[in-house]
Amino acid sequence: DVYTLKGEIKNVRFADLLVFAAANDPVIIDCSEVTRMDFLSAGALLNVMNSIKGSGRKIVFRHPHHLLAELFRVVGLTHLADIIFARY
Repeated sequence: DVYTLKGEIKNVRFADLLVFAAANDPVIIDCSEVTRMDFLSAGALLNVMNSIKGSGRKIVFRHPHHLLAELFRVVGLTHLADIIFARY
């Protein structure tokens, strides 16, 4: 199973991601359809990822575009998860 993020992500708290993560290991998050994400949502995602990582699960972000991956790096998500880029 894969948790999919889509479109413009603004003011999202990701509460449903905790439910998804409880049933999946590794936790794979598909970012291929994300057009942009605001800093507030990235911070909220970091908080959720900290909880998931604390439970011992592996986290993988799949196919984010390079600006989104850079946002993940800036907020510290790359310390908690692996990032797999799309091959074009």
